[in-house]
Amino acid sequence: MLINVIVDNFTTLFELIGLLIILKISVHIPPRMKKNTVAVVVMLFAEVFCREWEFYTQRMDRLDYMRPILTAIIYTIYPFILIVFTQLTTEGLLSRRKGAFYAVLAPEIVAAVLYFTSQWTHIVCYFTPDNRYQGGPLSSLPYYLFALYYVVFIVCNCIYLKGSNRSVWIIMIYVTVGSGFGAALRIFTEEDSGFREFSQLFTAAVVIYYLFLYISRARLDTLTGLLNRQSFYMDLESERITAVVSVDMNDLKYYNDTFGHEAGDKALKTVSGVMRKYCGRGATAYRVGGDEFFILYEGMGRERVEASIAAMRENMAKTAYVCAFGCAMKFEAGGMEELLTLADSRMYEDKATLKKKGTR
Repeated sequence: MLINVIVDNFTTLFELIGLLIILKISVHIPPRMKKNTVAVVVMLFAEVFCREWEFYTQRMDRLDYMRPILTAIIYTIYPFILIVFTQLTTEGLLSRRKGAFYAVLAPEIVAAVLYFTSQWTHIVCYFTPDNRYQGGPLSSLPYYLFALYYVVFIVCNCIYLKGSNRSVWIIMIYVTVGSGFGAALRIFTEEDSGFREFSQLFTAAVVIYYLFLYISRARLDTLTGLLNRQSFYMDLESERITAVVSVDMNDLKYYNDTFGHEAGDKALKTVSGVMRKYCGRGATAYRVGGDEFFILYEGMGRERVEASIAAMRENMAKTAYVCAFGCAMKFEAGGMEELLTLADSRMYEDKATLKKKGTR
């Protein structure tokens, strides 16, 4: 039986084992995300073996006591996979809101009880002594519950991705719509329960998302969470850029030398947090050096860019740190290199002005 399981599900198992290997050597993915990914992979492994075992019991002349148990496990495991996958894609959004998490989990717990007792209550489904499946009054419950958690997945990701850039939305729409469409095809076109190939759909979705996650994390500056230098020069090629702002934090060396590098790191994180929060939609902040930052603006005119800078200055003033800003509009320069030079030049002018005012 084990050989048949491996042969029939080789592609799925090959992808899952490969994902575990990548997780082991990955340096860009946070521990919580790794744990959620491992949890999804383990449940997918369990689903594959439980499903194949359940198929084996279907071919028996008499009912095997494991068939109702295996069916209950299979019905229960898919919503749990969706819940954990939601935690993965939203970085624990549900668990950060305990009330919402328990509310989301409650239908699954109730349904699990119904599944595991259904052989005696006949409320969802049961099997006759001659091994025939019989649907109960709630035989469609697994499908409705799957649909419910699919909607929860979509809603949570929409909340989490609010304000994210276009590339993140594209990949999440692809994963969400693609897996949902595939599940619908199985449910409405297969004569059996429709759950047989869901493991392949989930595996593909997890692999695609993890690949995207790994690439995205590799683009980040590990200290500040802003995009890194490599990302900056790659994104400079965009035709949608209308403005560049050069940002430099004043006196990082002073903080490092006087209070230690931990204080300097705290300063950089604080400054980066202000830029990320207040640079506005259509703007992306990058850390390109020790205390050097750039912000790229897409589709914004001078008025909106200046309003963005004003918002950052205002909120930076609430911290212990000061940054100099230099703005250059695309139409002011003949090329991107000239644009960056102009933004840097204006930033140094602003830095000199701040020094004259005695602002650290």
